[in-house]
Amino acid sequence: MIPQSPSIIAGIDIGSNTIRVIITEQTESDSHPRVIGIGKSVTSGVTKGYIINEDEVFMALTSAIRAAETMAGIKLDRVYVCMNSVSLKTDHITNTISLEKKIISERDISYIIHQTRDNFHQQNKNRSLLHTIPLAYYLDREELFAHPIGLTGKELSIKYSLVSCLTQHQDGFISVISKAGLDIIDIIASPIAAGVVALPKRVRSAGAALVDIGAETLSISIFEYDNLIHTAVVPCGANFITNDLALGLQISLDDAELIKLGKNIEKTVTRRRVQDIIEARILDMADIIKKKLASWNRDRLLPGGITLVGGGSHYEHMNTLIRNHLKLPTQTIQIEKIIPSKRILDNAWVAVYGACLLGNQQPNYRSTGISLRKVFKDIKDSTKNFIEQFLP
Repeated sequence: MIPQSPSIIAGIDIGSNTIRVIITEQTESDSHPRVIGIGKSVTSGVTKGYIINEDEVFMALTSAIRAAETMAGIKLDRVYVCMNSVSLKTDHITNTISLEKKIISERDISYIIHQTRDNFHQQNKNRSLLHTIPLAYYLDREELFAHPIGLTGKELSIKYSLVSCLTQHQDGFISVISKAGLDIIDIIASPIAAGVVALPKRVRSAGAALVDIGAETLSISIFEYDNLIHTAVVPCGANFITNDLALGLQISLDDAELIKLGKNIEKTVTRRRVQDIIEARILDMADIIKKKLASWNRDRLLPGGITLVGGGSHYEHMNTLIRNHLKLPTQTIQIEKIIPSKRILDNAWVAVYGACLLGNQQPNYRSTGISLRKVFKDIKDSTKNFIEQFLP
């Protein structure tokens, strides 16, 4: 195997049922990174996004890493990581500074960002900040529709969308991936990673919801003006359908899983009965989505509609059921038309591929970083910015 070069970008997605590793290569002729290696392993060491058995997750992770490395012929040393758990959420915070100088500079923007992050950490001791996304700028209490650098005024305010998770959850990921011998370049919230792949910029700008149906979680995210505005993760996923089938048909979980996937329906079980059980759970999910949209004042107010991703989004009638319940256009993406790969991938790979895409092309979505090299750089930059604000 050859060492990982700068053009090789890798991502890891540790899900509740499956760990996925993807290796991509960016070439001058490709607009998007091309998939050259994939690996996945089943694990039961994760529940609702939390690592509860690190040894089991480590074994599954190393197996998936080896499979991806073997396929690509690349020895990995650094990766981007997707983060998705019930602890993931967004907060909106507006921070204001008085301008000592009339012309707004990059130094003023940097100061507000660092102040916002510091205030968040002081008020949320158990949470780690993944992303600090500017939503709006205000100069002397009037909203701007462009970046304020170069303008003059007395007071500058910036409204941010802060994406965070419980530190306990993040630390579990860092521990097991570091144990596997990999350096984490950055941790990226899964809704952001999946959104940049599944939603065209026009849709993200107009206003749309991205719904990621995982094994044990249902992630609901709102994008507007090309930014992540809201996100929430609910403990309800495709495994709930399997459980419903097992109870409703009085069969084993293994048989229920096969029936859910349409691979095995016993003669004693009618297709109509299976459909009724599955659709009842999907309507429950649709009701959860509807309530979340209403709490964010977005019910029936998303021109870009609903886009479904994730391993649990494949049921053939899901689009119709959710569309009718939410009264919004609904679609499931065609991943083979989006991700350049010779391997057959399903919608469960959207987020981890998006992490590679973001890490390579759109650093504005990057977080504060995890690797020690980057931590020391951030400390150095923070000190420099602090000193510069007192210079003439």
